[in-house]
Amino acid sequence: MTKYSNEFKVKAIKMVLKGDSISHVAKILNMPNTASLCRWIFHYENGGHNFFIKIVNILLSLSKKLLNINGYIIYH
Repeated sequence: MTKYSNEFKVKAIKMVLKGDSISHVAKILNMPNTASLCRWIFHYENGGHNFFIKIVNILLSLSKKLLNINGYIIYH
């Protein structure tokens, strides 16, 4: 199980890309250290589009499941 959600990771990466330092972002987001954030930044810089495509696909899948659940509840 992952400790941080994909949404959390995207938020942290965006904060760094907007100019905040990695240590500042880690402190604001109550992360115990900067290691995870540094790793996320590295992955983003070395194929970040794949990182975001994976997150978008996960979110779309969840949205589709929620729509199916809501439709089922409404019609049953």
